[in-house]
Amino acid sequence: MDSPTQLIETILDLDSSVQRQLRLIMPESWLNSAMPLSATRALFAIERGHANTPRGVAEALDVSRTSVTGMLDRLEADHLITRTLDSADRRSFLLEVTDAGRQLVRDLAILRREQLALALTSMDVSSLESLKLGLEALTQAMQQQARQTVIEQP
Repeated sequence: MDSPTQLIETILDLDSSVQRQLRLIMPESWLNSAMPLSATRALFAIERGHANTPRGVAEALDVSRTSVTGMLDRLEADHLITRTLDSADRRSFLLEVTDAGRQLVRDLAILRREQLALALTSMDVSSLESLKLGLEALTQAMQQQARQTVIEQP
């Protein structure tokens, strides 16, 4: 029987493998843009409301502000975001996802769900039930961790 540490390492490796498999199948619109993964992460951060300024994107992705400039240039060139001067702080820009950017995020989410559903249909009921229980426990643990983090923040 594996130790908890060994099980955790195996689960993390399996998660990485699943994520790699999902990245292999991307919508044509994403493939045609040849957008780097970092720019994709920036788009998701902006679209999900985690960042609406270049500084916010840098903080959300834990990268330098100079790195963000290139990402935002790419997103803007691909018509996925717009940048407008912040009227409250004219040294900064406000970022907004365009309709095309929102559509790309939706396409990626739908495709991910479809790919997972397709893989799940090939699993037997016992494996599906075990996976369901495990994911429910993981979700609860992550929610508890998030609540604890909020409590501990000053």
